[in-house]
Amino acid sequence: MHYRLSFNRLFLTLVLLPLLCAATSCIREDLGPCYKDIMVDYKIGDDSLSVEKKKVQEEFKSEVKNLSVFVFDKDGRYVGVWLFSMEEFSKTGKLPIPLEYGTYSMVIWGGVNPNQYNVGAKGTDGKLEPVKEGVTRIEDFQLQVKPDSSKSVTSKVENLYHSISSNVVVQEKKNTVLEMPIKKITSDVVVKLFGLRLNEEAPRTYVSSSDIEVFIKARNGRFNYDNTVSSSADTITYLPFKVLEGGDSLVVEMRTMDISSKATKPQLFVRNKPKNSTMYLYELDKLISQLPPGDKPNSYEIEIFYNTYGCLKIVINGWVVRVYDINI
Repeated sequence: MHYRLSFNRLFLTLVLLPLLCAATSCIREDLGPCYKDIMVDYKIGDDSLSVEKKKVQEEFKSEVKNLSVFVFDKDGRYVGVWLFSMEEFSKTGKLPIPLEYGTYSMVIWGGVNPNQYNVGAKGTDGKLEPVKEGVTRIEDFQLQVKPDSSKSVTSKVENLYHSISSNVVVQEKKNTVLEMPIKKITSDVVVKLFGLRLNEEAPRTYVSSSDIEVFIKARNGRFNYDNTVSSSADTITYLPFKVLEGGDSLVVEMRTMDISSKATKPQLFVRNKPKNSTMYLYELDKLISQLPPGDKPNSYEIEIFYNTYGCLKIVINGWVVRVYDINI
């Protein structure tokens, strides 16, 4: 089933969605009629897509549990939101959205967990406010990751996907079939440190999780409707949700919002816990930009090798990259 509702009830419906499957296909806050039964159907790509894009689409199908379709009219004003379960979409390959005849823009986010993400309109104070039908403009429509009070993300957030279609024309007695251009906007990062020691006087003593903390900082806490980083985005600290250690290696796993863009200013920190000081600081956008064209996925395995004199080399997804670091 799919539902039409005001944004104020969006998150409540995400919780109650399984219970409402037998309900009407259209819900409004007021008692007015639903929109005309004109469908906008989506399809995911075709066989001409690159291997990497096909991989993203397969991940999209397997990782996303729900889709939120936000519709704006030809003047860029908010019309409403429709929610779909991924199970429903996978069976039909369609997102039927009843709309009046006209031209629309549609912003889709897949995987919005209300405990981890906020969706709303940019307010005058910079904070997100509930969207309002006929009032909120598309250029003020944003998504924000929810950090804790210290602007840190400590858990493994759900993977998030984005799609947008502009100038969607809905005509009488004719369905509109669109391709859904999918963009994954979360990144899985595995950092492996080899041969790192706290001091040169103990050459056989390698670091452990009690000695070292590894995390990523990036200015990517908020995204615009078109998936660009908002100018008001906060700098978020992403802490590991998993740590493994043994021998001369320390491995940490993190999930962040997109870190491939230079605009997010992503930095990888390696810090000495006992001294509360930064040992190494890496500019991740410069490292990622060195990957071959077409090989910039949303998952990164970053291997950093050290010797007595410092950082020896860095390998990302099997590619050796030039080292950009600030050796504190």
